[in-house]
Amino acid sequence: MENAFEFEFKKGAERVVLIGADCPEITLGHIERAFGMLKLHDVVIGPATDGGYYLIAVNERHPEILKEVPWSTEHVLEITKELAEENHLSVGYLEKLSDVDTAQDLEKHPWLLAEKTDK
Repeated sequence: MENAFEFEFKKGAERVVLIGADCPEITLGHIERAFGMLKLHDVVIGPATDGGYYLIAVNERHPEILKEVPWSTEHVLEITKELAEENHLSVGYLEKLSDVDTAQDLEKHPWLLAEKTDK
């Protein structure tokens, strides 16, 4: 994630929103709200129900909020929030959504498994 932020800011981006590829509930509206919220916050996070997040957005590089985060655990959001606060960054939050990390998570979204019948 840090490399993606750095790449986009070096290309001249003023704000960057990163999204996870495993959140079937995310919409364009979530992304648009994140960009809008960056006018008021340094960091915007879309929390996931499992303790992580499906979206993180910044208006400048803040690699300090990604250091020492225990990725793929239920503490990702909590630690990221603490790191932002320690670095005096304001954080805005989107609505909580679920992501798909396990087969059990996939069962919460049966429409992802539905077989297409129209040919």
